[in-house]
Amino acid sequence: MTRATVLLAALAMNACATTILVRNNFGTPVGQADVYINGSRAGATDTSGKLTVALNNGDHLFARKQMYEYVAYRGNHGPGQGWVARAYQTSLVIQNDGSRVDSTVANRMVTQTLNLDPNNALIGLHIVASVYADASQDELSAIRDRFVAASEYLYNLTDGQFLIEQLELADDGQLWGSAEITFHIDNTITPFTTYIGAFLGPVALSAPIIRMPPTTPDSQTLIHEFGHLGFGLADEYLGFGAGPQYCTQARFTATGGPFMSGGAQASCAMDHERYSSKLCSNQPNNPHHGGTYQFGACWDTIRFSPFNDATSNPPRWILQTPDTRGAIPGMLPPIPAGLRPTITVMNRTLHDLCQPFVFTDPSGAAVANTVVWVRPSFWVGFDFTIGKLDYKGAIEAHGLHLGDKIVTLGSTVPVPVTASMCTVTN
Repeated sequence: MTRATVLLAALAMNACATTILVRNNFGTPVGQADVYINGSRAGATDTSGKLTVALNNGDHLFARKQMYEYVAYRGNHGPGQGWVARAYQTSLVIQNDGSRVDSTVANRMVTQTLNLDPNNALIGLHIVASVYADASQDELSAIRDRFVAASEYLYNLTDGQFLIEQLELADDGQLWGSAEITFHIDNTITPFTTYIGAFLGPVALSAPIIRMPPTTPDSQTLIHEFGHLGFGLADEYLGFGAGPQYCTQARFTATGGPFMSGGAQASCAMDHERYSSKLCSNQPNNPHHGGTYQFGACWDTIRFSPFNDATSNPPRWILQTPDTRGAIPGMLPPIPAGLRPTITVMNRTLHDLCQPFVFTDPSGAAVANTVVWVRPSFWVGFDFTIGKLDYKGAIEAHGLHLGDKIVTLGSTVPVPVTASMCTVTN
């Protein structure tokens, strides 16, 4: 290719390219802002706040700029201690009806300007999760998919202001000491948070966690528990005094409409996450009812949490609540593709991993509700419990291998896991 041909090709490319300018709310160009075209990241602006790319009329644009990074106090969150959350300004506007407004290219021949605003805040979370047992790729994929759905639920729950940005997911207890969320193999474990409001920083010398049972929890439960650990919220379903105690009365008394269970504006996820789309506020249309362990509306707690910018004047980002908006937003559209979680799955392969199977103790119901241990074939001198037998003396076993031994009160000798009870995963 001759020099003239290269020059003509460059001129043709420039003729087809469009300049995107990103500015802050003072009108100042913003460098190193991420620009998204039709939901996917296209690049970052230069020091003059510009990015030149090929655009088509009708393309949708938005930008975001990182304003702050919360440093992780646990390991395995990146170089050093890494980060646990990032706060952004964006040009995306969430309307009161739940719709999301970006910028549409009307004329690609002119500069497209995107305006960042501290009122368009976005918080990205960085979570590490660890599964105690050996897990198959299918099991880890199922958990991964739950986190993707959990990010969508969180995004709608917080009116487009929080999502899961990055996740490390490991099995065999990898990353166990630095995980915010741990999946146990013991079937007696129920979803539980060890200390509320400790996601961003340690409590004394402890590292509070969310504990999950061996079966994959639904995505809403993951976010309910994060409401405890991350936002410092208490449960709404445990009330004081006589009579029903609900965080928002409308969910139980309204006849149809958006505030009913499962409705687009039903609250609160800290009461019953599977039937709630929002967090409670003081909005007159569906106000916090009171009388629960969560004193005051959940949004009041979040608004005055460390997730809001309280160190700069003016604030670099401002969380909006239904009270500051003057409305409870409706159901939001899905998260743009470029803002979905970046997930790394670490599946350590041991030997002859069994698909989950039901083990029935030879003594049956006579030993119901007693503990079951596993003596693994790959660890020496370290038994671990997988929970309790049900009323029939049976248990669904996860994470076992050919050659492992099952120890129960009804067995005079440990029961080896054999090919007759185990289907080895691929």
